[in-house]
Amino acid sequence: MTDKESEESATQVSIAVQLRDSCAPIFPWQEELHTLEGYGLEVAFRLKAPLAERKIIDKVSGDPVTVIDG
Repeated sequence: MTDKESEESATQVSIAVQLRDSCAPIFPWQEELHTLEGYGLEVAFRLKAPLAERKIIDKVSGDPVTVIDG
């Protein structure tokens, strides 16, 4: 499952994406944290206005997000 959200301003678009493993254990003591950092993931956002020159920012860390088109 993928949850996503975005906020837009005149100069930037901040995005957040959360992935959940639908096969994850249901008991809290079996919970493990896994990161998909370094793996490509295609996520589409519908913006209110064209991206144009606005920067894309990670909503949680505030770091710039690298976008690969195509």
